[in-house]
Formats: sequence, structure tokens, C-alpha cells
Amino acid sequence: TKPDVDIKMDDLSYLIYTSGSTGVPKGVMLNQVGLTNMAKAMTKALDYLHDGKIHTLLSVTSTPFDIFVYEIIVSLTHGQRIVMANNAEHRNPKLLEKLMEKYNTDVMTVTPSLMKIVYDNRSENSPLKLVKNMVFGGEPLPEKFVKNLKALADDITVFNIYGPSEITILSNVQNLNGEPEITTGPPIMNTQIHILDKNLKRVPVGVVGEIYISGIQVGVGYLGKPELTREKFLPNKFGEGRMYKSGDIGRWTFDGKIQCLGRIDNQIKLRGLRIELGEIESKMEQYPGVSASIVNKIMIDDKEVLCGYYVTDGTIDVTETEIKIYLKKYLPQYMVPSFIVHLEKMPYTINRKIDRKALPMPKIEEDSFKEEEPDKFDTAELKLQQIWKNVLHLKKISLEDNFFDIGGDSISAIKMEIEALKYNFDFEYADIFKYPTIKELAGKRNDKVEENIAEYDYHRIDRVLERNNILNISTIKKYQVGNILLIGSTGYLGVHILDEYLKRHRGIVYCLVRRKNNEEPLARLKQKIVFYFGNEYFEEYKDR
Repeated sequence: TKPDVDIKMDDLSYLIYTSGSTGVPKGVMLNQVGLTNMAKAMTKALDYLHDGKIHTLLSVTSTPFDIFVYEIIVSLTHGQRIVMANNAEHRNPKLLEKLMEKYNTDVMTVTPSLMKIVYDNRSENSPLKLVKNMVFGGEPLPEKFVKNLKALADDITVFNIYGPSEITILSNVQNLNGEPEITTGPPIMNTQIHILDKNLKRVPVGVVGEIYISGIQVGVGYLGKPELTREKFLPNKFGEGRMYKSGDIGRWTFDGKIQCLGRIDNQIKLRGLRIELGEIESKMEQYPGVSASIVNKIMIDDKEVLCGYYVTDGTIDVTETEIKIYLKKYLPQYMVPSFIVHLEKMPYTINRKIDRKALPMPKIEEDSFKEEEPDKFDTAELKLQQIWKNVLHLKKISLEDNFFDIGGDSISAIKMEIEALKYNFDFEYADIFKYPTIKELAGKRNDKVEENIAEYDYHRIDRVLERNNILNISTIKKYQVGNILLIGSTGYLGVHILDEYLKRHRGIVYCLVRRKNNEEPLARLKQKIVFYFGNEYFEEYKDR
């Protein structure tokens, strides 16, 4: 039966945490009317939705991303089937192809970088050509890649969508069939795009400015962050409601479409993750002896990576390796630059601003990688070494080199896992982060213990559950809590137990936190506390 629920237009549809510009996500509140408007707009914009219930969408989107909401709402409201790839299938093109073939999937919504991995590792008669409707979002879509996809089959339709997380999923969509250039198209229904200068004045068609978005797609604001909400969600001087300051730059084309050209500041997107370059630079400059730094997004072997540059004050010697180790303690892995370069001095423009275009490309010197003698390797290590060389395009790699210190990242980790499967290696994607050297990864074994659940003795559990009744409440005693030792404080339950204790009691909490992925225990704990409760909360209770 139809649920008897009174839903109003301004009620929240979902709360989503963006990937954040500083590694600390912000909770964005979106409402019901924006979600409904998005679904209706897609009915008009996506031609295949008019065909009825004949299509099947293959979902490879992680559930925390708003594109997953888009996939579910748009597909199910049009009676279409959804096939959800698991983690292994998501990261393995061969398994993904089997899923495409088995369920005859013909629709995908995906980031260009993930689709490129599938494309580059496709089989000879790949079922990828069966995916006739490809919807791309989350990052810039290269024109060359669109042409490559079109070469698979003439009848593939490519759509390009745009919209920050502060908008209900998207504000623009464009069918790229027959288009002379890549754009994100016009705004969808009940949504307006404004290209403005620094004085919030409209710029002429073809002139670059900052993208502001208004209309019913605009979200409510940031949860628990009123000042940031006022800063980003401004009164709409061109109509009703508010407009969102996106921080993206773009321009109108003469046929009424939007071309996105990047970030207005130095906040960038790398593999779909928002990164504030200034945050990395600030952390680099906290290292003793470093007087100035700058971080750039560069291309190495057709791959986008971060490169950090620094100069020293001459008091002490500071090596690139020391900087990288330091950054790993305080920043998430995706924010640690793949390359660190020491400069004698920063290049400046005539206006005394750092000239990013004049920064040198990092020199990948083969001699910096120590190669071990072949007889020191066992068979697994030798194979794995060759795989790493192929993926990272390096001639010399040692047993002890960290995959992420010599140019590896999350995308190349996926490629490495794919290659390793050809040689019958049995490890998962997460293992690459846990065992990041050849010696550790080759020595890792999946010793799976099969348990016969049917023979498990549940009597002890039953005896515990028998006491779980209302009569047992009277036997519970209340104790005066003093100082406590807390384990699991970086998990969801643990950090909320920590919160309750800090607010209700006056004692000291000793948190047992282990080092993980080269991140110090205190940094892990702080990141989790700030994620759930904010930086002010951490500052208030950090001495306890």
C-alpha cells in the first residue's frame, strides 16, 4: 500500500557529505522539491527514458556520492532495472564485462576516469559496446575520449552532466551527439545559471566568469555551519530565492550552453575528489626549514597527479622524502603529492605572484630507485616487480619501495590489481594500501578459514540474549564513571560513545588508536572527531 507520509516541498530529501576541500567533509542539506525537479528534468533531457521499461542500468557508483541517488531515483521512477556492481566488479574491468554481458546492461552513469580504465582494459569483443547510453559527471570529460567511445559503436549516446554537491545532484545536462565541442549544456528546468564577475555583475556571452546557480535545485545549506552557508548561499539578485557560489569558472556559448573551465581559486578536482591546494601548501610550510611552497596539478604519462614544490630558509637541509613522510602523517592519501620538488627559488610573474606555469616538471630519475639483484627475489616478487614497472613506467623498483611514494595512486592501484590477476595473485584492492611494498604484497596470503555455520554452537549466545528483557533492567547498576580507556574510538560507534562521555562526565579519556596507512594515531582521531562534530568541538575537548 501507498505509505501515508505527508511530504512537503521544503522537507529534506537527503544529507550528503562532500569530499571536502580540506579533507574534512561538509554536510549539505538538499530538499524534496529539488529532487523531484531533477527527476522530471531528466525525463526531458535523457532520450532513452522515453523508451519505457526496456533498459538496464549498471551501477558502479559508490553509495556516498549523490550520483548514486540520481541513478536510483531516475531509473526506478521510469521502471528500469538496476544491476549493482560489487566492489570487486567495480574495480575489475573483466568482471564488469561479465556483468554487462550477463544482464545485457545498456546504461551507465560514471566518471570519465573510471570509464577509461574499463575502456583501456576491454576485451577483444567487449560488451562495453552494448552500453548505448553513457552519462558522465564528476570531472571534466575529454573530447578525445568521447571520440574513442563513439568508435566502439556508432549508436552510443554520450551525455555530460554538471552540478556541485550543493545543488540537488545536477544543474546542467547535454547530449553530446552531433555537438562541435564539449559543454555541460543549458541549465535544466526551474534552474538558472549566472556567469558573474567579481562584483556580481553579469559578463557578456563568451566571457569567462564565476558560475552561480539559482532556482529550486539549490540546497538548503551546510549542516551546523551557518557562517559558511551565508558565504556560499547568497541572496539571488536576479530573482527569487538564493544562488550558490560554485567557485567554478565558465562561460556561455553563443547557442546558450555552459562551458566549464575549472576552478576560480586553487581548489581542484582530482579523480573526483575536491582538493584545496592551499591546505597542502600550508601543511608543507609547517615543516621546519621550509619557507615557501606551492602545489600544482600536472600531467605525467597522461595521468593527473599532484606535484609539490618548496624552497628552504637555508637553516637546515630538507629532503623531498622528509616532506612526503611528514605530509602522510597529517593528510589523507589522496592529498599527498605524488612528486615533491625542491627549488632554489620560486618563479614569480611581473606582479610578484608565483608563476605556476613556470614551475618545472619533476625529473623522474631512474637512479633514485635502487634495484635489487634478481636472485634476491622469489617468483612472486619478480612477477609483481614487473607489473609495477609496467603500470608506473619505471625501469628500477626495489622490494622496499612504497607504491604510493614512486608515483602510484588510487587509479594506478586499480590497474595494478587488474594486471596482478593475470598472474594469479590473490589480493584485494584494499591490500595495496595495507601492504604497499612488493615484499609485503607478494608475501601476503589469503588464508581463508571456511566455517560451517550450520554446525556453530549458538547456546552461549542464546544464554546472553535470554537476559535481554525488560525484567533485567532492575538488575542493572549505575556506576560513577571516572577516567576511562576507550578502544575503537575512530569507528562510528566509538566516536559517539566518546562524545556522550565528554558531554556527561568530567574524567580523562585514554583512546587506544593504532597507526594506519602512515597516518599518526592523533591525526586519525582528530579527523574522525572533526568529521562528526566540527573543529570547535575538538578544540573544546582536546585536553581531555
